[in-house]
Amino acid sequence: MKYPLLIILSITSLAPVAAQQVQGTAQTNSHIYGDGFGARVREIPYVPGETVGTYYLFDHWSPGTITMVNGEKVSDIFLKYNFENKSLEIKTDTAYFSMDVSASDQFSIYDDEQRQFRSFIAARRYKLDDTPLTGALELLHQGNVELVAKVAPKLIEANYKGALSGGSTNDKIVKKKEYFLVTTDYELIALPTKKKQAIEVLQQFDPEIESYLKQERLKLKQEEDLIVLAEYLSSQQ
Repeated sequence: MKYPLLIILSITSLAPVAAQQVQGTAQTNSHIYGDGFGARVREIPYVPGETVGTYYLFDHWSPGTITMVNGEKVSDIFLKYNFENKSLEIKTDTAYFSMDVSASDQFSIYDDEQRQFRSFIAARRYKLDDTPLTGALELLHQGNVELVAKVAPKLIEANYKGALSGGSTNDKIVKKKEYFLVTTDYELIALPTKKKQAIEVLQQFDPEIESYLKQERLKLKQEEDLIVLAEYLSSQQ
């Protein structure tokens, strides 16, 4: 009957060891986290994110047409427009091509969301502050007073500073859209988004423009209202 006693003694002798292990683990955790309310937060390892956004008008291929400088029209193609390098990428049934947008006169590309074609015109004949432009401008209204939009993509780099300071681990590409009226000599006139400043600009086209804006309740931050405004100004010239 010595075996039960031996088992009891073995269990008893193991108890201090187990206690030491628990204590050791507690001490280790205490070393990592600190004690009580003085616990510190461990730094989360930085994992670089992916770039959010794109330099393309659309990431997918869209039906479109191109009118070349010599007037030749290229149809039945699929297009991508890259704002950063100002190039048109072209897909046909048999091949892929790429060309600088300055080699075209204008192009149109289908917008799935708007369910219509959007028109772009090569910017080389246009000027901003007497400086010729490059790339393409979106043509929103064509008439005695044109309305165009200029898209300027910008890369915002990741600003992650650690677990406690927040920030983003992703680079982000944003595409800011600016609107301009066009004079007869292709000079762009920026349209401010603030109403008071916009009225000062628009009065050169119509001295009574403030009354018209108030009557029609036009909002200068909405593209559809800017098109209505350009149509009106064209009718007044």
